[in-house]
Amino acid sequence: MSRLEPDVQVRRIQSLLQRKGFGFGVITRVLRELDLAGS
Repeated sequence: MSRLEPDVQVRRIQSLLQRKGFGFGVITRVLRELDLAGS
């Protein structure tokens, strides 16, 4: 992934997953596994 601000990465991932129909819980888990949610 390109070197963007972490919050920009999070927003891009959230919008991508939401367009694919994933729920908030799944998005949160993906972000946590990518080590972005807690940083």
